[in-house]
Amino acid sequence: MPEAQDLSRERPSAMVAGLLLCRAADGRLAFRARDVVSVEAWSASARSPHARLAFGFSPQPGRALVSAEGDAVGVDEVAVFAEPSPVLATPALLERALGKSIAGFVFARDRLWPLLRLSEFSRFLATHEGPR
Repeated sequence: MPEAQDLSRERPSAMVAGLLLCRAADGRLAFRARDVVSVEAWSASARSPHARLAFGFSPQPGRALVSAEGDAVGVDEVAVFAEPSPVLATPALLERALGKSIAGFVFARDRLWPLLRLSEFSRFLATHEGPR
């Protein structure tokens, strides 16, 4: 029987401080605060996609997280989480999911949150969204 896959993929986790914890419908998302240059109002007329689409819900007015590159994602709620948190590695099965936007997972406020790369997630939503 072949040996099991090498478990060395379980790299020591990095730490991150300064997260934006977001809600989109019944989903939770986290972004590094350093990747967000502004938080603005989001409406259906906005050119940026809404994270609710990733959870199968229609967009609703909320907030938009904007990156330095100008990519943006709409969310329902945003909260700052400043406590240092370990970043758990992305499982190999999910490395290419959501346009390679999953950077790992963080444990904050007694829950596990997917940590997403803002620009990659915005581009993924823009190419996979339905009508807004």
